[in-house]
Amino acid sequence: MTELHAALASANPRSAPGLNNVTVVELRNHPESSVHLRLDGINRDWMTGTFPGAWRDSLVKPIPKLGKPPNDLANLRHISLTSNLCKLFQRMVLERFSWPLKKTAVLLASSWLPARPTHPGYSPHSASPGPQCSLSSTDTNCGGGGCP
Repeated sequence: MTELHAALASANPRSAPGLNNVTVVELRNHPESSVHLRLDGINRDWMTGTFPGAWRDSLVKPIPKLGKPPNDLANLRHISLTSNLCKLFQRMVLERFSWPLKKTAVLLASSWLPARPTHPGYSPHSASPGPQCSLSSTDTNCGGGGCP
C-alpha cells in the first residue's frame, strides 16, 4: 500500500489522461476501499503478467511548435497520452526495481548499467551532454577540457 501511495504522491496532478480519461486528481481522491481494490488488481496483473488492453493504447496528439505554421507536419511534435493507471503501475515497478539496486550501490552514479562507467545509460535528472562530452574531450561543446 505504501508503494501505491508513494506513486500517487509523486504523480503530476496536471498529467493529461489517456483514452480512459482517468486523471491523477481522480485517482488521489478515490476512497481507501477503492485504493485497496486497485492495488489488488495491480498485484494480480503483476503476478499473472496480463495487463489491461487500455494500457497498450495511447492517444497521440500533435502539438504545433511555437512560431511555426501548424499546417506543415514537420512543424508538429507528437505526444502520446497513456493511461494514468498505467503510469502509476510503471512508477511502482521502477521504484521496486531501482531501490534495491541503489541501496546496494550496484548502479553507478553516472549510469544505470552496472560496472560500465563508459557506457551511458538512462539516469534520472541528468542531461545528455555528459555522455556526449565523454566521447571526445576536445569537442568544442565541452570547452576542450572534458565534461562540464
